[in-house]
Amino acid sequence: MSDLPFIFPPIETYQGISFILGVMLAYPEYADIRYNNYINLECAETDQLYDMKLMFSDSMWEYYRASGLAEMNLYDVSNLNKNTLCQFICERIDQGCYLLLYDVDEYYLSYTDNFYKQHYDHDTYIYGYSDEYFHILAYMNKHLTTLCVEKQEIVNALYSDKQRSFCTFRPSVNRNVKVDKNAILYESAGNSCTNGTCGGAGSNCTNKQTC
Repeated sequence: MSDLPFIFPPIETYQGISFILGVMLAYPEYADIRYNNYINLECAETDQLYDMKLMFSDSMWEYYRASGLAEMNLYDVSNLNKNTLCQFICERIDQGCYLLLYDVDEYYLSYTDNFYKQHYDHDTYIYGYSDEYFHILAYMNKHLTTLCVEKQEIVNALYSDKQRSFCTFRPSVNRNVKVDKNAILYESAGNSCTNGTCGGAGSNCTNKQTC
């Protein structure tokens, strides 16, 4: 089994944001950056004052890449051999890369409501693997959870009915980046969990396997 550092995120929101937060929480050198990014909120769609949206600012993977805090590489599935894709993904994980699967077909994913019912494109994120499974963060039963998913399911979901791609994400702290160390709100906010599952990676596998 090989898992990259990952802490179950205390914020249950769009899973891409939550996943990157889970990665950042696992690296102490990112602490000051976390304190800043996850207390910044943007107010959007203010036409109806009773229904405003608040979004986290500078918390997506692209911010970390553009700021020199992470390395990212894009891979087109059509350029990869389906028979060796599992090995390719495992090699990337062994190199310290998390997998951002932007566009997978949930028809082939057993933990989704669309499994063998309808084709529906969604995203999922991989932080580790074992002999037969990838270890992912995803929504199931309307809550974020860590899961052990058969590798072949991920392969089938990527090689579905259209051309798909995915990215790797590897933290690479640029120590020249200056951040405000006066922000202290995050740690107090992190004491409460929206879904009651604050364990580390693999502590909340909801299928019959153990991550």
